Amino acid sequence: MAKIRSFYRCGECQAEHSKWLGRCPTCGAWNSMKEETNDPRAMGSFGFGGQARSTKRQATENAPLKVSEIAAHTYERIPLAMPEMSRVLGGGLVPGSLILVGGDPGIGKSTLLSQVSGMIADAVGSVLYLSGEESVYQVKMRAERLGVGDKEVYLLSETNLELAIEHVKSLQPKALIVDSIQTVYLPSIPSSAGSITQVRECAARLMQLAKVRNIPVIMVGHVTKEGSIAGPRVLEHIVDTVIYLEGDRFHSFRLLRAQKNRFGSTNEVGVFEMREEGMIEVPNPSASFLSGHHENTSGAAIAVNMEGTRSILVELQALVSQSGFSQPRRTANGIDLNRLHMVLAVLGKRVGIQMDDQDIFVNVVGGLRLREPANDLALAAAIASSFFERVLPRDLALVGEIGLGGEVRPVSQLDKRLNEAAKLGFTRCLVPLSTTPPPHAEGIEGIPVRTLTDALQILFESNEHATPLRFATAASPDTPQASPRTPSAPRKSRYAERYHKRKAPPEQDPNAPYEQPLPPLDEDSLQGWNGQPFTEDPAYWPTSHPKGDAPAWFDDQASTSPPYHHPDEDDASTSPPYHHHDEREDLRASTSQPRTTHSNQNQAPRSTPHRTRRPAPASSAPAASHTPAARNGTKK
Repeated sequence: MAKIRSFYRCGECQAEHSKWLGRCPTCGAWNSMKEETNDPRAMGSFGFGGQARSTKRQATENAPLKVSEIAAHTYERIPLAMPEMSRVLGGGLVPGSLILVGGDPGIGKSTLLSQVSGMIADAVGSVLYLSGEESVYQVKMRAERLGVGDKEVYLLSETNLELAIEHVKSLQPKALIVDSIQTVYLPSIPSSAGSITQVRECAARLMQLAKVRNIPVIMVGHVTKEGSIAGPRVLEHIVDTVIYLEGDRFHSFRLLRAQKNRFGSTNEVGVFEMREEGMIEVPNPSASFLSGHHENTSGAAIAVNMEGTRSILVELQALVSQSGFSQPRRTANGIDLNRLHMVLAVLGKRVGIQMDDQDIFVNVVGGLRLREPANDLALAAAIASSFFERVLPRDLALVGEIGLGGEVRPVSQLDKRLNEAAKLGFTRCLVPLSTTPPPHAEGIEGIPVRTLTDALQILFESNEHATPLRFATAASPDTPQASPRTPSAPRKSRYAERYHKRKAPPEQDPNAPYEQPLPPLDEDSLQGWNGQPFTEDPAYWPTSHPKGDAPAWFDDQASTSPPYHHPDEDDASTSPPYHHHDEREDLRASTSQPRTTHSNQNQAPRSTPHRTRRPAPASSAPAASHTPAARNGTKK
């Protein structure tokens, strides 16, 4: 009989280990080990022990069918009275599908699913709402506030999934909503609710229920602090659709996105507004996001963002202020911070707008999060507008991706973007020059731009009363800084002022010949070859010496200098021989004699030998013995 085994499983990569580890050796995640037990008597396929023991009964109930024999009504979508929800799901709910809804706490997941339960009840029939976090009275209060109290919706507060499945078999609802998957458990698995094994096995049991009963099952999933679905990654692989409800809790707008959808596109997005009566659809989100736009404010630009097949106009705000620190701040709310750093680098390198000593804050109005690169041009325009204190034209929108070379790159679905901007009253829009084919839209003019420098010149020169600004061209190798000619030019930081106050090094003529300074002269080098004072006149520099070679620094003048001639003597050979005294030879000679150890403590220590060695005697007498007496006599 097999034994029950205890092991530890990683919550990130599902790797199994025999003991607990602080860091998973497979994926490197910290504190992700959870203890689990393996009972072969209860574990079968997907953990279904009953399924493994009753294989014959399952095979007779679920027989294979031919594609042409499947009835058409079995996969018809269930329509919802909420077009935004149907858009994200691909046109409605598919019977037999398993849907996972995730989002931050308090974002409105339970509110949205309570409204959806009433819509399903109106469309097809009864709905069972299984709540593992709230009591039936709490769910009833929310249902009455949302207008679902009189619908055919059944409430059940239960965490035991096996008991809940028995209620589903007896009630036979048309749809099942589980709130949430982290609160239910299976008694056959010896682990707590919310653990990795429980979440995986409960999701597999609900998937089997949805396929066998042919009813849509919607689950609510908790998220971690990183924003991903809590539990094993296999949970997102089991389900058919994964949708996220995003938004800022301090704003009223919510976005519903599909991250995975086996029955539709993942590029669609639904826009809602949280109110007291529940989630209200926003039919025209662009007008809602631009409702508080101020026309006479610098640092604001209108971007045309694309969310799936829907174009949304949003306002990008930027604030550039003088920094009081050596390292300025960069804050981005609603866009990627790395994207902001890239746009700032292009502005400094290709346009010449240096903002190394400026604090920069960027915000997307409405709590949205923009992921599309087509908003780069609007971001750069908003930053430049705040830096130069220039207001952008109120009837102009911006579309374009900025490359690292300063060029404006083309974007997709440009016609839909221009049509959406024209509906909201915009008459002009900056578009990339390399767009093929050229955009066609009624009521709006597309202004093509090739580089970011061209776009900024058009933006700031559109005002006749404004002073034109100077920008560096993209082809210039050294791009100077664009300096505004207005009195309100940005002041340099204190660090930059102290740096520029330093005395600049003297400029040297690049055409002047290179001169290498000669080493300083000592007393010995002041004497010439024949004992005469050294002269700087090259005419008296010798090319060679009869008793030795000249120094190396005389080689350059050997071809042009005349032969050396002593003024007093006719024959230069009568001059005294040249002798070079090297102190290193004296030092080596003084240290070459062997040293002996003094055995008598009363003996006087040997003094340090002199650097200069005495000449050896002319006689061939043997050397003195190394005795203490001899050494003492030598010292005297």
